[in-house]
Amino acid sequence: MRPISILLACFILYEPATAALQPVTTAGNFAFYIDEDVSLHHRNWWPAHHAAIEKYLAELLPLIDQHGSCIAAGLERAYGASLPENQPVRVDLAYVTNWTNAYTTGNPAVVHIGVSDPSLQGLYGLELMYHEVSHGSWTEPALTKLVERTFLSIKQEAPRRFWHVVIFITAGTMTRQCLKKVGIDNYQRYAEVYGGLASRDGWREIWQALDKKWAPFLVGESNDRDAAMLGAVNAYRELVTR
Repeated sequence: MRPISILLACFILYEPATAALQPVTTAGNFAFYIDEDVSLHHRNWWPAHHAAIEKYLAELLPLIDQHGSCIAAGLERAYGASLPENQPVRVDLAYVTNWTNAYTTGNPAVVHIGVSDPSLQGLYGLELMYHEVSHGSWTEPALTKLVERTFLSIKQEAPRRFWHVVIFITAGTMTRQCLKKVGIDNYQRYAEVYGGLASRDGWREIWQALDKKWAPFLVGESNDRDAAMLGAVNAYRELVTR
């Protein structure tokens, strides 16, 4: 597997931009932008929100520098698609975004992160960054096609949530695997810790099937992507037809 270097460009935006943004600093593969908007928001809330963003970045950037290439390589192998190397992935940071505080829009994709969310800090912020990158046009279509053709091969329609649970377990498992390589053995994947995602109705059986049959492929116990997905699909069918 060739080395992967994902460029993430972070744009810190609070109010509609009124002037051309210029980078204020760079670190590693990141370019940081701040909208210096002299608004009511800027005067009253900017200092606290800016401090929260600085804290978020201070924790996240070293983690991406240390583990990002490993996670990215695992995602490429999992999805059978290449992540962008020379095109920055834009990340818009705000204190709060929407109810999820982490989502991706557009083509090319823009990742939106609300840094005030406690579940998006530290190592979980690292996992969710690569989760959101997985929603980009460079990987998500390959994943959805894999899921759809696997269900089609057994003459079934893929559950609406299936592909999204694949992203959760793939980003989480690869983060856990890469952390384990440097001696961090106690990492629990995001969906197992926050919001009861791994045990939520409609998700539980998908997660269990993927953890049994897809996760071993992710960590290199097998090399056949299609067989791993078919195994997960069949395991899911067994769980829901008991």
